[in-house]
Amino acid sequence: MKEKIKSNLNIIIFTIVVFIISLIMIFYMSQKEGFHEDEMFTYGSSNCTYDNLFQAHGKQDTTNKIVYNYIWVEGDLGKTIENAIYYLTHQDEYDKLFAEISSTEHPVWKTKEEAKDYLTVAENERFSYGNVYYNQARDIHPPLYCLLNHTVCSFFPDTFSKYFFFSISLVFFIATCFMIRNIMKLLGKDNLSILTVILFGLSMGGISTVIYARMYMLLAFFITYYLYLTLKIYKNDFKMDRKTKVEMVIATVLGFLSQYYFCIFAVGCFVVMVICMIKNKKKKELISYILNHVLSAIIGLIIYPIAIYHIFFSYRGVGGATALQGSYLANLWSFIQLLFKAYSMPIIVGIIALIGLLAWFIYKMIKNKNKGYLLLILVPILLTVLVVAKISPFKELRYLYGILPVLSVGIMLGLSSFSNKVVKNEKIVLVVLSVIIAIVSIYGLITKEPEHMYRGYSNHIEIANQYSHDPFVYIGQGWFNHIQSMPEFMIYDKSLILQDTQLEYLKDNEELENTNEFILCIKSYIGEREEKMNQVLEYTGYTNYEQLYEDYGETDCVIFKFTK
Repeated sequence: MKEKIKSNLNIIIFTIVVFIISLIMIFYMSQKEGFHEDEMFTYGSSNCTYDNLFQAHGKQDTTNKIVYNYIWVEGDLGKTIENAIYYLTHQDEYDKLFAEISSTEHPVWKTKEEAKDYLTVAENERFSYGNVYYNQARDIHPPLYCLLNHTVCSFFPDTFSKYFFFSISLVFFIATCFMIRNIMKLLGKDNLSILTVILFGLSMGGISTVIYARMYMLLAFFITYYLYLTLKIYKNDFKMDRKTKVEMVIATVLGFLSQYYFCIFAVGCFVVMVICMIKNKKKKELISYILNHVLSAIIGLIIYPIAIYHIFFSYRGVGGATALQGSYLANLWSFIQLLFKAYSMPIIVGIIALIGLLAWFIYKMIKNKNKGYLLLILVPILLTVLVVAKISPFKELRYLYGILPVLSVGIMLGLSSFSNKVVKNEKIVLVVLSVIIAIVSIYGLITKEPEHMYRGYSNHIEIANQYSHDPFVYIGQGWFNHIQSMPEFMIYDKSLILQDTQLEYLKDNEELENTNEFILCIKSYIGEREEKMNQVLEYTGYTNYEQLYEDYGETDCVIFKFTK
C-alpha cells in the first residue's frame, strides 16, 4: 500500500514539474516576435493549396504551372498519369515548356490577402491533406508535421497564429517528458526522472526545440519513444511480444515520417541490437527484430515513396554530404560546441564534461559486460552527431534538437553512476545532483535566451501597421528568404518582392507613381547599400528617403521610407 501511495505521489510531483516547465515554455513563446524563413515555409507547405512557397512572380512556380496546366486533369487519373509519363519521357519537350513559361515570370505586386491565403486555411481548404502531401513531396522533408499543423489550422480557418504550431510542439514535449520517465523507470532510475526532465526542459536547447515552428520536437519524441522500446526489448532478453512489435512499427514509421534524421538514430540502435543478439546467440529474436524493421521500412516507403529520392539523391540527403564548408573535423567541433550551448555550458566546462562522461561510460562498459544498454544510448547519439556534422547544410543546433532528450538521459545516467561510485550514498547523491541541475538550469535561464525569438521584429510590425496603406518594397537575395517577412506582407496592402539585382522593375512602376511615399526593406547584409538606394531614387523618381529602423541581429533588415 505504501509503495502504491509513493508511486502515485511521484507521478503527481512529476506531472506538476512538467506543468511548470510547460508554463515556462508558454512564457518564452509569448516573447517570440518573428520567424525563421523555414518556419514560414512550414506554414505555407501545411496550408497552401497551389504552391509551397510564396512566389514573388505570381501564385505558382514554373513546375507547378506545368503540373496544374499541362499534366493534371481533374477527375481523370489515367489521363494525368499519361501526361506525366509523356513529359518524363520527353525531357526536351519539358525543358522547352519550362523555359517558355519561366521567361514570362517577373515580380508582381502581391496583396495582403494573397499573403494570408498562403499561410492560412480557407474555409473550402480545411483538411486538404492531399495538398500537404504534394507540397512536402516537392520539398525534401517527410509530411507528418505539416499534416498535423494543417489539421490544427483547419479548425481555425482564415486565421494565422504562432500558437497553432506551438500547441503541437507542447503536446509532444509533454509526451517526451513522460517517455523520459518510462526510460528511467525501465533502467531502475525513476528517482532521476524529474531531474532529467528539468535538465532537458529548462535547457536553452529544449526550449528552442519547442518554440521553433518545425518538426524537431516531433522528431525528439519519436526518437525517445524508439529508444524506450529498444531498451525494453534489450531488458526483456531481446524478446518482443505482440504489443511491443506493433509499437515498434508505429514508432519507426512515424519517426521516419517526422524527419529523416530519425533514421540515423535508429540505425545506431539497430546495429547495437543486432551485434548484441549475435553475441548472445539470439537467432530467433534477431530474425524477428530484423523483420520488424523491414516491415516498418516497407510501410514507410509505401506511404511516402518520394523519400527514396529525398534521402539518396536530393541536395539535403546523401547527395548533400559535402554541404558544409570547411574540414569535417572543424564542422564536427562546431556541432559539439552547439551541444554545449544547448545546455548553456562554457566551452571549457563542456569539454571537461564531455571527456569525463565519455570516459566514464567506456569504463562502465568495459568493467561490466552487462552494460550493453549504455551502448544503446551512447552509439546512436555519437552516430547522429557524426553524420549531422557531415550532411547538414548549416552549422545550427536545430539539426541536433532531436537527440537532446536522449542526450539528457545519458548525461543524468553518467552523473548518477559516477556520483554513486564516489559518494556511495544514494540520498546524498540525489541532493548533489539536484543542486547541479538547479545551478545549470537557473544559470541558463538567467544568462541565456533560446534561439528563434527574433527580437526586434515587433518593430517591423509596428512600422507595417503605421504605413499599411503605403506600397511595400522588399529587397533581398535568393528565391526563398523573403518569406521570413510574411507577417509584414499580411499587413501592407501591396508588396513587391525583388532581388537586389532586379531594381529595374521599379522603373515606371504604376503603383509607385500613384503615391507619394512607399516603404522599403532591404537585407542588411546586402553590400553597396547607398548605391542601391540611389538606384531606387533614380528608377522611381523619388527624391528623399529616411531610415525608420535598422537591425543587424536576427531579422537582418534595414527599413526606409521614400518620399517624392
